[in-house]
Amino acid sequence: MSNGDYLLYLNFISHRSFNDPSQYPIFPWVVQDYKYEHLDLGKQITFRDLSKPIGAHSSDKLETFKSKYFEIINKQSLGFPGGRSASDFRTDAGSVDGSAEKPYMYLSHYSSPGIVYYYLIRQVPSYILKVQNEQVSGPPDKIFHDINLSWQNVLQLLPDNKELTPEFYFGDGSFMKNKHALDLGLNHLGQPVQDVAVPQ
Repeated sequence: MSNGDYLLYLNFISHRSFNDPSQYPIFPWVVQDYKYEHLDLGKQITFRDLSKPIGAHSSDKLETFKSKYFEIINKQSLGFPGGRSASDFRTDAGSVDGSAEKPYMYLSHYSSPGIVYYYLIRQVPSYILKVQNEQVSGPPDKIFHDINLSWQNVLQLLPDNKELTPEFYFGDGSFMKNKHALDLGLNHLGQPVQDVAVPQ
């Protein structure tokens, strides 16, 4: 059994399905070095450390997550002294109210329908309607157009903790080609968003 088949098996026994974007199969980022035109698969630095969850690959980002996690715990243990209310203890990581809110670290999930639409928008044009109707994507620069930029966002942006979909590992990569000549808008440089930029 190949690694890809094994990962698909794990997804299927976890009740993930290609028919449900909210439970779409998840595959990990394996390569982490997208800066160069050609990938050097002989170097260890090319590959992600799979012993860490996606949100722990940047030490700065991980420290921020930990800080926000313990901030929630500490504010819950204060007991709201001096007649202050829960609204006085709001944080970027979440709100603390009188109930026992469970502390959390990550501000987003590693898979969601929006992430599936983000990756597959060129392959399934009807996702454009989803994106427009549900405002999943925002400006065209937020449409998947550069693999290195997407990886850098995962490393740097707190709300970006997305993993990949199986399409990155199976098939010919056509889901990254704008073969339907879809109007995906212009990027911040005024250039049309077309195919996804990837190393060779």
